[in-house]
Amino acid sequence: MGSGSLQDFISSLEPTRMALEQLVRWVINTVLRLGLHFIGRRPDYDAFHATVQARMSAVQPTPAEVDTALKLHEGGVISLESIHARIGIEESQAEKERMALEGITPALALKILAAAPAWVGLKALQLAFPALLISDSQVEEQRQADLGGAPPVNPADLNALDGAALDNAPNP
Repeated sequence: MGSGSLQDFISSLEPTRMALEQLVRWVINTVLRLGLHFIGRRPDYDAFHATVQARMSAVQPTPAEVDTALKLHEGGVISLESIHARIGIEESQAEKERMALEGITPALALKILAAAPAWVGLKALQLAFPALLISDSQVEEQRQADLGGAPPVNPADLNALDGAALDNAPNP
């Protein structure tokens, strides 16, 4: 399909896009009007009007478009859901759930390693690259070297204390 025929195809969808926008706008405005009527706020309807904009895309995003979307997301300009929409991921929530199941991936571990304190990077490497056989004690040794202190208090230890014990606790 040449670029001319692709453009013709997209142009042929324009009347459908306009009809779809009009239909969705009508449905939303009708539901809004009925809702305000039933709660006794019908005069408030004039302050509300739905706006609908359908976007069509018949092609996958180009590498440049993906790169731009990534940069906009990294800069905090667009949300993760927006970047998903721009690069063709239709179910953003499902994608987020799949990403969470992956845990710390090798790519994420390398980013953490570059930006975080050494002990945090070591922990990321431990999780992402089990073959490295990095032990918890090695991570703790690095944490001690980086922070120069004892490990943080275990939350279970805090739960064992009563209010009086906290009053007499040393303040470091």
